[in-house]
Amino acid sequence: MRIKLFFFLTFGFGVLFSCTKDKTPQPPTPTEPTKWEKIAGNYKVYDTLGIYLYDMEIVHIYNDSAKIDTLVYLNLNDRFEIFSRQYFLPNNADPFFIRIGPEDTVSDKYNKRWQLITYGQSDGCNIWKNDTIKMKFGLTNIKYWIEDATPYLDTVIKQVAVKQH
Repeated sequence: MRIKLFFFLTFGFGVLFSCTKDKTPQPPTPTEPTKWEKIAGNYKVYDTLGIYLYDMEIVHIYNDSAKIDTLVYLNLNDRFEIFSRQYFLPNNADPFFIRIGPEDTVSDKYNKRWQLITYGQSDGCNIWKNDTIKMKFGLTNIKYWIEDATPYLDTVIKQVAVKQH
């Protein structure tokens, strides 16, 4: 009788403690978007007085073998499509600093040639902050204006790009 009672109690405890509550699946932890995912998107571009100029798109491309990020500016200054490599930033640089250029020779949508000059983060320019980029870059056609039969231009352009959601 004791053996039967022992097996009965062992079986009862086994059944009682072997049942576990089903675990509810936890939602996946959202990952923080990268700097480049935050910057990439569609932008409305304004002059420094707030007058709308044009639409622009920034696309991010990552080259895994070279470990280099590139930003593609589609319709920059309402005339250019440029690829701008985003190289290593020095320690004193803002982590959201972006490069616009440099490019020599780049053709615009009218097939005219230009040199695009990059500027650093002076005056808070070329830094992505709160979905806005105060862009500053230079344009010159000094090498090409005669051959391209266009008026000579050497200028610094300042514009404000605001990301659209």
